[in-house]
Amino acid sequence: MNGICPFARQIKGVTTFSKGNAGRVGFCDHAASGFFGTMLRPSFWHEMGTSVHFAISRDGEIAQLVNIFDTAFAQGRLGPMVSWPPFARMNRENPNGYLISTEHEDWTLVNGKAREVPGSQWTEAEYAADLKLKKWCLDEVRMVTGENLLAFGIDSLASHHMFDGVNRAECAGRYWRNEYRARLYADLTRRGDEIMDVINGTVPALRGRKLTPGTPSPVRLEDFDTNKPFPAGVRRLRIEVYLAPTDPHGIVQIKHSDGHYGFQVGWDGARYGMGEVDVAGGGFSIEGNGVLAQVGVLAVA
Repeated sequence: MNGICPFARQIKGVTTFSKGNAGRVGFCDHAASGFFGTMLRPSFWHEMGTSVHFAISRDGEIAQLVNIFDTAFAQGRLGPMVSWPPFARMNRENPNGYLISTEHEDWTLVNGKAREVPGSQWTEAEYAADLKLKKWCLDEVRMVTGENLLAFGIDSLASHHMFDGVNRAECAGRYWRNEYRARLYADLTRRGDEIMDVINGTVPALRGRKLTPGTPSPVRLEDFDTNKPFPAGVRRLRIEVYLAPTDPHGIVQIKHSDGHYGFQVGWDGARYGMGEVDVAGGGFSIEGNGVLAQVGVLAVA
């Protein structure tokens, strides 16, 4: 049956979900603030009025509660602070409709007493299970609907705190924010023997730059201030572009080193975009009529 993970334990009886979805564009991870066994009880979800598609234990066991092509009630209660960058592009619609949700067990027993795991840190078995599950979801959705679950790049990996930065500020935890998100994205975007190496950096000289229409602004590798040196033979960068919020109508194009079109930011009103550019010629270029807030690099190959 489509949408049912073959290696997940199937939990029957959860009814707090709705049939169908609003299109699939990514994932939302959660910290359970509890034990895996609790999440296996349909009565728990009934009492809470919520649900998730999957739950993962600290031993790496995966349970499925809702078909991935149906809508789980996981992160739809929006808080006063929504920070997920593509939210405007999704017309600020309820994120339950387009994200696949997963809870991660983050309690353990110490001398017979329940203890919360600091920072909701995953075990390696938990990480491996999450990665395996996300890979299956990517393939299943692509095969059934043709949709790309990484349509927004790394922003397709969301967590609950991005939809409620006040009441869910620590969901899915600091380890997810500081480590797992980037690590998952790198692992999910491996291309054969080619691996995107995670490198973070920005171009200081472009902050606040007002672009002139028809005049490309070249960006060289040496213009980046990065956390570690670029490896030799870099051919492609995954970059992010932020436009100044004070310039709501600006639009910019990012072009490959050979001058061909790469991707565009601002056409839909969004002040942020991510994409990949070829830099075999040593760099790329940006042009348009916008004011740049920041240009950063996330990974290289």
